[in-house]
This record gives sequence, C-alpha cells and structure tokens, in this order.
Amino acid sequence: MEVAEAAHGDDRAELDRIDQCWLREKGRQVTELRFLVGQRTGELQCHRSLFVGRVDGEAAGYLNYAPVYGSRPGMLHDLGRRHPGAPPGVMEALDMTRERSRS
Repeated sequence: MEVAEAAHGDDRAELDRIDQCWLREKGRQVTELRFLVGQRTGELQCHRSLFVGRVDGEAAGYLNYAPVYGSRPGMLHDLGRRHPGAPPGVMEALDMTRERSRS
C-alpha cells in the first residue's frame, strides 16, 4: 500500500465513492449523521491534513486530521473511512504515516 498526503481538492470523486460504499455497508436506510461527523471538504479543508492509502493505484481508505488549538495544540483525527473491500491494516498504516511525517 502507498500512503500520501493529498493536496486540497485532490481525489475528491474517488473519496466520495469510498464514503458512499462505507455508508451503504451500514445498512439500506442509513444516512450520514453530519452533525456528529467531521468533514473533508469545505473552505476549511486547506487547514486540515488528508492522508490517502492506495492499493494497486485505487484508494483503499483515508484519514483526515483537523487542527486543535489551546493548551494542548496538535492535530485531531477528525474523519476516517476505508473501502469495505480494503485489506486489514489500512487505517493503521495511514495513521503511522502521518505520525512519521510530523517527525
């Protein structure tokens, strides 16, 4: 698997498909609870970090991190999804790559 930080606006359609597949796996009548869930779009995305994992060139999952301010500043795991058919360990590899990129 290859992991890379995506530029603002990259991979949007491909990641939208992961979102749709992820939600479909939750059930037929399920809708996304937007008030409880982070986002990877919008005008503030330029302040977030989005890491995408690819297997054979296809997006397998992503993790989005949002900045946190205050007495303990840093980056918060805001939203993460993986394609239902993605291999185990995708999310862990994404998180490890982000950790290494901070060093």
